[in-house]
Amino acid sequence: MNFSYLKSASIACELEKQHDWSEACEAWQSAFALAKEGSPQAHWAHARFEFCLGRVRSRRQCPVLKKQDMWHKRRVSG
Repeated sequence: MNFSYLKSASIACELEKQHDWSEACEAWQSAFALAKEGSPQAHWAHARFEFCLGRVRSRRQCPVLKKQDMWHKRRVSG
């Protein structure tokens, strides 16, 4: 079992829950680098990286989504 991958993937999942998409992208990229080539873990890390990257791009391009993200962060933080 690749514990380095699991730790990185766990961090990435937590960042996704917080809607911190750019940090989640970096964490998934790190998990991908730690996964064995061709493994299900590598596939999953790449898929999640692509998903988070799409969220980062949509936030940059759509002001309405930026406002929703700010609202979510305020609501989550208290």
